[in-house]
Amino acid sequence: MMAKHSENNQSLTGNGDVMVLTAADRMELMCFAQISSRLGGAIILIIQSILASALL
Repeated sequence: MMAKHSENNQSLTGNGDVMVLTAADRMELMCFAQISSRLGGAIILIIQSILASALL
């Protein structure tokens, strides 16, 4: 069940990139949007794990 939610979350992130870049007429920036989305997600997971270990 959790893996399915994770797959859906990632596909929504990609759709968000497409929607924002299409609205701004900037589809040429898609590769940068994908990289920034993935790096942002990784940074959030690192911060979350540090906070969880500090609080628990």
